[in-house]
Amino acid sequence: MINICILTSSIELSETIIQYFNKIYLNINVSCIISNNLESNIINKFRRYKIKTYFTNKYKEIDKILTESNIHYIILADYNDNTPKNFTNKYKWRLINHKETDTELLIYYVNINFSKNDIIFKIKKDNSNIKIFYPIIIEKIITETFYKLFN
Repeated sequence: MINICILTSSIELSETIIQYFNKIYLNINVSCIISNNLESNIINKFRRYKIKTYFTNKYKEIDKILTESNIHYIILADYNDNTPKNFTNKYKWRLINHKETDTELLIYYVNINFSKNDIIFKIKKDNSNIKIFYPIIIEKIITETFYKLFN
């Protein structure tokens, strides 16, 4: 089983990812959610999915949760925080984020020195929605990289 954790500051995109993996992919498990936003009512929203939910913005605590939960990949879903260098370094090639600009949607690896090589997926924005592409691209990344990173 491949375990993923969602770091989030909001509910909507996180729930889309959870629903996608609950329906589509049995080998990838959303093991936990970590939020830095106590106001978002995440506990009530995710209770029905039976996913462990934590609230912290301290990266030592986040790292401990990830280690104890045997997390393979960390997915940022509207996570409003800058990850520290030591955290980014430790989870290099396993920390995945998204960004919407005026003209495009990007999905990329979070690395200390961001470059074009870190971009995994890019599409012109027009009417595209990150909620449609993000879970699909996450699945593709995980299935293509898991055995290279963890064997």
